[in-house]
Parts: sequence; C-alpha cells; structure tokens
Amino acid sequence: MKKIVACICAMVMLVSVTAVFATEEPAAETPPILISAPVEFAPSPWAAEEVIKAEEYGLLAGFENVNYQKNITRAEFAKLIVNCVTPALGLSAEELVGKNPSQFTDVEDVYVDAASLLGIVNGVGEGLFAPDKEITRQEIAVMMYRAINTVTILVEKETGVIPTDDLTGFTDAESVASWAKVGVATLATNGIMKGVSETELSPLTNTSTEQAILLAARIFEVLK
Repeated sequence: MKKIVACICAMVMLVSVTAVFATEEPAAETPPILISAPVEFAPSPWAAEEVIKAEEYGLLAGFENVNYQKNITRAEFAKLIVNCVTPALGLSAEELVGKNPSQFTDVEDVYVDAASLLGIVNGVGEGLFAPDKEITRQEIAVMMYRAINTVTILVEKETGVIPTDDLTGFTDAESVASWAKVGVATLATNGIMKGVSETELSPLTNTSTEQAILLAARIFEVLK
C-alpha cells in the first residue's frame, strides 16, 4: 500500500503541474434495491442480471435512485470507474483524494477528484469538468483504457488486455477521434466494449446508465 500511496502522491504532483494544460476530449452508500425500485428506475430486463452483479461488486456505491434508462453523465461514469479500480488498489476514493484540492471549480465530488488524481479523467479546460454533460462512447472507452493502465502500473497487475489502434473492419472508424483511437480499438478488440453492430462503433453517441454499468462490470472483472 505504501508503494501505491507514493505513486499516487507522485501523480498528484504531476497533475498539479500539468492541470492548466490538460483538456478533456471536448464534448470523458447503499446501492438501490432492485426488487423494490420504482418501475421508472428499474433496469431493462436484458440488463437486470448484470446490474445485480454490478451491485454485488460494489460498483453502484455512491448512487441513489438510479434511472437506468437515462444517458449517463461524465461525473456518474467517473464514479463507476473509480468503484472499479479502488478494490484493486486497496484504497477508497476518500483515501485516494485525501486533502488534495479539487482540480475543478464546477463540481465537488470525491469520485471525480479520485479519477482525476489517477489520470483517468481530465477536464474540459479552464478548470472545468462539465459533470452533467452526457458522456460519449469514445470518452467511456478512453476512461476505461486509462483505468486498466492505472491498475496495471500501480499494482503491477497483468490484465491480459492487449493495446491496439487497429480499427480495421469498422465502417465508422474515421469518426473516432485521434485521442480516443487506442482506447476504442483496444476495448473493441478485447471484447470489452463491443460495437453497436458487427461493423459500427458509433463512437459519438451517448450511453445509457444501464449500458455503462454493464461495461463497468466487465472492467471490474478484468481488474479484480
């Protein structure tokens, strides 16, 4: 754990030096009880089993009254991804953040701050994070790819995920931004984030909360 804390401290120092230059890809408690959840907040039948699995993994810690069908926001996905990596690191979001000041002026969220300190998210510029902005599939892919790298480096874990930038076979590959190409290609090639069809990635579309939860559960299984 001392090694992880030391690494994180070094990362915090790097963030403080580079934060002014960091720009995000421009527009990346008690879990709800599914049985008693209001109908409007219940997951779709096709997602219910994996949502329950995600709850058992602890990935919905910090969420309340989840509306599974609405598009997930940047802050909400940051929370999901932090819940994926903290068990592997052996530290909670609060322990990761400690007394470090937030990098953002438009959100007070320990999960966002933890994701920032770990290098999983950046802001959108000028000290802003845009927490309520709906996140795109390519932003999600980049955050998931960074999460894998973070755990790989900090705990020297072999995940079996092979990096690649090969998007051959996808008809909308040119729609993937240059900063997202490796993340999207790696997750697609390794079967973590599948295309919307055999030949389409749809990198600029948004993702529902239940779809994002399923993706988070897959990342958790890679990292655990």
